Amino acid sequence: MDRKIKFHVEKFLRENADAGLIITESTVVQYLVSTYPEYSRKPAVCPKRPRSDSSDEDEKQAQALESTAPPPSNLLNNIIRKSYAAAAPAETKADKADKASDAVDEKPKKVKRVRAEAPPPPPTSDFVVTRPTTRYTDFGGINSILKEVQELIEYPLTHPEIYTHLGVEPPRGILLHGPPGTGKTMLANAIAGESGACFLKVSAPEIVSGMSGESEQKVRELFEQAIANAPSIIFIDEIDAITPKRENSSRGMEKRIVAQLLTSTDTLNLENTGGKPVLIIGATNRPNDLDPALRRAGRFDREICLGIPDEPSRERILRVLASKMRLSGDMDFKDLARRTPGFVGADLVSLTKEAAVLAVNRIFSTLLTTTPVSPHGPADDVDDEARRTVNDEIRSVAPFTAEQLEPLRVDMMDFLNALPKVQPSSKREGFATIPDVSWSDVGALVQV
Repeated sequence: MDRKIKFHVEKFLRENADAGLIITESTVVQYLVSTYPEYSRKPAVCPKRPRSDSSDEDEKQAQALESTAPPPSNLLNNIIRKSYAAAAPAETKADKADKASDAVDEKPKKVKRVRAEAPPPPPTSDFVVTRPTTRYTDFGGINSILKEVQELIEYPLTHPEIYTHLGVEPPRGILLHGPPGTGKTMLANAIAGESGACFLKVSAPEIVSGMSGESEQKVRELFEQAIANAPSIIFIDEIDAITPKRENSSRGMEKRIVAQLLTSTDTLNLENTGGKPVLIIGATNRPNDLDPALRRAGRFDREICLGIPDEPSRERILRVLASKMRLSGDMDFKDLARRTPGFVGADLVSLTKEAAVLAVNRIFSTLLTTTPVSPHGPADDVDDEARRTVNDEIRSVAPFTAEQLEPLRVDMMDFLNALPKVQPSSKREGFATIPDVSWSDVGALVQV
């Protein structure tokens, strides 16, 4: 320990030898206390100052020290060091003990972490309740099923008290099936429009959800909303997409949706709906893909098939569609019906649109050809100028006048020219074929 003290003292003397300071015992002790903490635990050591043989030598050394100018940089550093040493007194054992006890007492308080609660799931949007304006008069070729629709759907919706009086439950569900384009969705809208019931139309993507349990919740909300708006009709389009056969389904979500739909359908009795009927209508192109439990009595009580219309039905459909068009007087709907085997309602609608497009093109072609010819100038210049005039008129924003629209009519030739552009859906889907074999292709049938 004495060697360490001696080392610090000699270091202090070397640093301050050229500074011009008068070194005393107190400055040395103060330096040791500030720079050497272990010194406070030992008795103060006074450095031995070498004695000179004569006082004259001491005076000469003092004068030499005073005459030498200290470096400004070292002096400034020493003054700053001394001021810090004077401001910080030596720390005793008692002070250290007090600080240690304070540090023990002042333990860092544990901050209680509040677990952030997960935000509530967004509220599911309610299903849209509508009142369709479609009527049976907008249809054609449904006379064969219209009576069955009235017995199974309209009577329970409009007069449920009859079933209550008889003590029986009205039909709860009807399944509409048939090829695409036969009018299943339109018929469901017409049923709601004729009966005046609230209409809730749902498709498969609106029910299926990626979250576990959310699809079943949507089914429950759908039936609860239908009961709240009773009398009402629930229409599920393409129902086979969410109700496949459970033994063939590999996903648990589909099985849960089927089970929830079965349970919700069983609750549609008059007792649970407050005496107001709620009917469920399903539409599908593949009825055999549905779960068998849905097709039993008490759920989908009856099934109505909308097949491919025959020739008289196609004629009635064409007449209904043509009633809203401006036609010329030479229309032969019977001939058109004979020329459209395998056409369903959607195909006939497409046929009328194609015929209208051809009529519009014909009128525009007439405007381009019937242009005035100026007697002056070359013929090519006149044609170009007239063509530019007609094109500017066609592209103009202003609507056509009544005189310009009067010649625009759809005639029989437009329908005949549109026939090759429309492919029958039933033929494309494999429901019907058009044979091209005639009697002349078969021999030895003179006596038949």
